[in-house]
Amino acid sequence: MAQVSKRTGYILLNGAPLLVNALLVLSLKPLEISNFPRIAFLAHFLKRVVESAVVHKFGAERVPVGGALGGAVFVGGFGVWLALSEFGPVSDARFLCGLALWMIGELGNARSHWILANLRPSGSQRHTIPTGGLFSLVSCPHYFFEALAWLGHALMAPSWAATAFFIATCATVGSLAIQKHAAYKKEFPDYPKHRKAIVPFVL
Repeated sequence: MAQVSKRTGYILLNGAPLLVNALLVLSLKPLEISNFPRIAFLAHFLKRVVESAVVHKFGAERVPVGGALGGAVFVGGFGVWLALSEFGPVSDARFLCGLALWMIGELGNARSHWILANLRPSGSQRHTIPTGGLFSLVSCPHYFFEALAWLGHALMAPSWAATAFFIATCATVGSLAIQKHAAYKKEFPDYPKHRKAIVPFVL
């Protein structure tokens, strides 16, 4: 099976749904506040494309093209579902709460990715224990903040599509965080014992 660099794979995974859904969203009166959750969905994946291109540091490993495209279809499918969904009624308080959680989640996710990208000098293969930000409490704050962002998004966009995407995201990042947490504890005998995998003080 054809393979591409991990960076290219991540750009495909996040870029394909971004392009497909941008065409849908931009045809749905993008300046209306009711369309903001759809624009927020695009903003997240635009951020992910930029991070994949210029922030993340990948090794030499390669990934199957089919896997990247399969992920793009999965995520893009949710985006199409969201773009075509009718949102239920939402109060100003719920919308603002959702907006606040979404913004905190996106900013926290971006900061955590930046910390991870700067853990070691360029070209170095030495692994180190992440520190700074919410890394003081959990092994994978980037996953915690991603789930928080999609919770906020689901609050802003009452629909089966947004709720299903939030649940799917939690299942995915939760599993990845538990695996990464176990790997950290195995690699570093002095790994902080108080750290949880993804949710501070809980999981």
